[in-house]
Amino acid sequence: MPRSGGERFRQDFFAAFWLNARVGRTTYSIPFQRSTIILYFNKEAFERAGLDPNAPPKTWAEVERDAQQLTLRDASGDVTRWGVGIPTTGFTYWLFQGFAAEAGARRLANDDGTEVFFNTPPTHRALDFWLRLQDMKVEPGNVTDWGTLPTQFVAGKFAMIYHSTGSLTFVRKNAGFPFGTAFMPADKQYGTPTGGGNLYIFKNIPTERKTAAWEFIQWMTAPQQAARWSEASGYVAVRRSAFSIRLYQDYTAQFPQALVARDQLPYAQAELSSHNSAQVQKVLSDNLQSALTRAKTADQALAAAQQQADQILSQFRKK
Repeated sequence: MPRSGGERFRQDFFAAFWLNARVGRTTYSIPFQRSTIILYFNKEAFERAGLDPNAPPKTWAEVERDAQQLTLRDASGDVTRWGVGIPTTGFTYWLFQGFAAEAGARRLANDDGTEVFFNTPPTHRALDFWLRLQDMKVEPGNVTDWGTLPTQFVAGKFAMIYHSTGSLTFVRKNAGFPFGTAFMPADKQYGTPTGGGNLYIFKNIPTERKTAAWEFIQWMTAPQQAARWSEASGYVAVRRSAFSIRLYQDYTAQFPQALVARDQLPYAQAELSSHNSAQVQKVLSDNLQSALTRAKTADQALAAAQQQADQILSQFRKK
């Protein structure tokens, strides 16, 4: 990096995307395919429900209000269109982190990755909101699959969904109705975790391979490629300068929904990361799913997640 522009190179990437790329002063990877959680909404459904199609909900209270009006039932009372959908599989901890951030949680793990904060007032508030949507019968009470939710949205089964901006191009190409995107609606504040993937170089490879890998990374994350990748995939262009490229400006002018995830970055947190991250993330996801399927109460689920994560991380704490 020092040979390739140093601080100038670093500052062209959005600051939020460095949060999961370095620990302390050490940079371990370069942001590449990055995302935030956004709200997708069906403008046609909003209009038919008597809601402003250009005014998506901005707060949790407005989500509850709008979802009630957007939920449709047939003569027998069965739901034909849900007001809102939130995935309960795949990346449950990730969706939940957004709600926790909005409820006031500054983070779910400490900087050293040795301690997590799963059983706190903000996390309880976040889970209570998610459960309340189910209790109101505006969001399914059974399993809502991460992978199929965008497909169900474009099929008209949901009027609003929370999902990654990485699904944006799929929705754009397949929705047969006008749709919008918006920040995750706020509670005490706006909030979202970042997500996605970075590019790494392993240290124990030959020098010539490191040089070649670095050349590839520079090309792959160059503004032109970042813009092309964003348009093709829906992920956020990770370089600020990508938004100055004429072709990308033309794209975002015609499709401003692509700018929402970028504009949400000032409110973004690092994705939950700790020692044994995959195991700790699974502990939180599994317990959240237990609460969302009513196998545990919210109190039981968050207490269990905290206790299980503490046990996993105890070996990494200084004696």
